[in-house]
Amino acid sequence: MKRISTIIDELFEARINEIAALTDEDKAVMDSEEEKLNIDTYFEKLSKEEKREISQYVEKLKENLDEQNGHFYAKYYKTGISDAVRFIVEALVYPNR
Repeated sequence: MKRISTIIDELFEARINEIAALTDEDKAVMDSEEEKLNIDTYFEKLSKEEKREISQYVEKLKENLDEQNGHFYAKYYKTGISDAVRFIVEALVYPNR
């Protein structure tokens, strides 16, 4: 019998594309947040080159955060599944009183 962690990993991998798919609502939220972070609004007095460098740095920060968030989202998903399965098993074997 496979270990429960292996099964949970397989479930996560099978659903990752579905989980990561953006809905229209997700896209709208992302667009509205990006508008709030318009670099020209915050750094009006900087040159185009300076703005470009800041944009590149911010993109690298975003990529780093996305990687970290992906790791933790997977961890939370897998932990949630594991907790749910354990809860169900315990509920089934716990004597009714």
